[in-house]
Amino acid sequence: VVVSSEPESEAPSVGGLQNTATNLGASLGTALVGSVLIAILSATLAQGIQGNPEIPDQIEQKATVQLESGIPFLSDADLEEALAGAGVDPATTAEIVDQNMEARYAGLRISLAVVVLLGLVGLFLSGGLPARSGERQEGQEGD
Repeated sequence: VVVSSEPESEAPSVGGLQNTATNLGASLGTALVGSVLIAILSATLAQGIQGNPEIPDQIEQKATVQLESGIPFLSDADLEEALAGAGVDPATTAEIVDQNMEARYAGLRISLAVVVLLGLVGLFLSGGLPARSGERQEGQEGD
């Protein structure tokens, strides 16, 4: 729609700008959603571990310090293996794995909600685009 609404001589320039804007938007959108996902995952996991009476205070404090410096994405199996290697008992390991799973789901739900919200905002803002290709603004010259 954007390229076809401009004179044919301007099509390459307009197409290049459109592709640049599309790529920039996709990159920034991915970065934004990824940031939201990591932030929610870290906050939810830290809150879940701190609020769980089944997790000993020593492990809770160590987990809080680790989560403040960033959180890696681990599968349940990798997390269980890492906790077992650190000498964490099986019951505590199971609780931490459950908290990690809940945090991942919360992060994904909120991140997807952000994507939907941004899509709706984009849909609303696209209302000013021409309804037909080749449609010109009043006072704009044609070829």
